[in-house]
Amino acid sequence: MTGSLDRSIGLWEVESGRRAPVNITGHKEPVHSVEWTDEEAFAMTCSNDRVRAFDGCCLLTGWTDEMENAVNQYTGFTSAACSSQTTFLLAMSAENGTRLVLASLLSGAVLDSVPMSQPIHCLAWSPAEELLAVGAGDSILAFRATQTGFEGAPREVTCHAANTHALSFSGDGAVLASQDSEGLKIWDTRSSLLIATSQEDAQTTFNEHTTQGIAFHPTEPLLATVASGGNEFRILEVSKDG
Repeated sequence: MTGSLDRSIGLWEVESGRRAPVNITGHKEPVHSVEWTDEEAFAMTCSNDRVRAFDGCCLLTGWTDEMENAVNQYTGFTSAACSSQTTFLLAMSAENGTRLVLASLLSGAVLDSVPMSQPIHCLAWSPAEELLAVGAGDSILAFRATQTGFEGAPREVTCHAANTHALSFSGDGAVLASQDSEGLKIWDTRSSLLIATSQEDAQTTFNEHTTQGIAFHPTEPLLATVASGGNEFRILEVSKDG
């Protein structure tokens, strides 16, 4: 599933490269976040103006109008992400990144809302636990969440990651990769220790459209990252030992 600057959402068959005849609409701005939950029960699409949820199997509407309107009482969405482990949580960066919103994919109810002192640029859920990583300004924060809301204050992973614009957890949740204006950084999830860095992956410039270009393999310790300029990518082997 892909989102596009022309507000369209595409569904593609990986093996053949063919586009499926599926027409998903409802966004008035470019679609910047698309995602399935880990068991494909739901699919989520997000643009600056709206977040939508669909049945993950048939991509028909998953929320009623009332549920969708409840989540979209906010606007100015800059990022959105679905939790793993069948917990059906949806995290959203709203009000142009100044508010972190937690909602239930099951009910469409807003579970929690946290004002942010620095604007959020990216979100990532751990595949191993209900842990949400938030890249906001120079900080990376870790929030624990349930269907009742966020649990306590967030843990600060770092406050020295200038303009973090991409985050990704390893398949086992043990390490967190971040990409900022200084390059690629690898963190131990539990201790928040910096394991490794790579300045070769630094972006030459940063703005709101900077490519969010890192992703871990779901089962192998492999990380794909978009190189500076966005015209090539690398595949790196990563472990807790660096």
